[in-house]
Amino acid sequence: MVIAILQTATAGLVCAGLFWIWRMVNRRSPLSGKVLAASLLIRTLGGLFFFWTSFLALPFLENLQLGNGFWTLAPDAEEYFRLMSRAAADWHYQDPQGRSFGFVVTVGWWLGAVGVNPAGVVFFNLVLSVAMVAAIVVAFGRFRDRRAELAAAVSVAAFS
Repeated sequence: MVIAILQTATAGLVCAGLFWIWRMVNRRSPLSGKVLAASLLIRTLGGLFFFWTSFLALPFLENLQLGNGFWTLAPDAEEYFRLMSRAAADWHYQDPQGRSFGFVVTVGWWLGAVGVNPAGVVFFNLVLSVAMVAAIVVAFGRFRDRRAELAAAVSVAAFS
């Protein structure tokens, strides 16, 4: 029970951090902030829609669903999730085939912190996309003119 509370608190703190980063981006460039907000909304709703459609076996694209939140378009996702779950439980990763060590360990630690669930990988994707947008906006520095702000917004939109 304590672990579930800590995982929920961690996820809440991460969401607060995402909001703080969005505010920082929005203060530096309102246009980039709007693009980031739209990207977050689309990624969140899209990810949750496809996760729940497969998890609940809803009658939508049934021939592409594998169940449990997985799809045939990513046939290796179930195996990677199994490896990540094991890495989250053991806090280390050993695979004799050496499949994507850095990816599995990183996402495994993430799942250990916020809860082992296939939707946690969608959350990880959101966090990485916000971090990338923040890096883009910070790399542009303070905007001296409108063209620099537009260039940043185009970069953010291209990534998003």
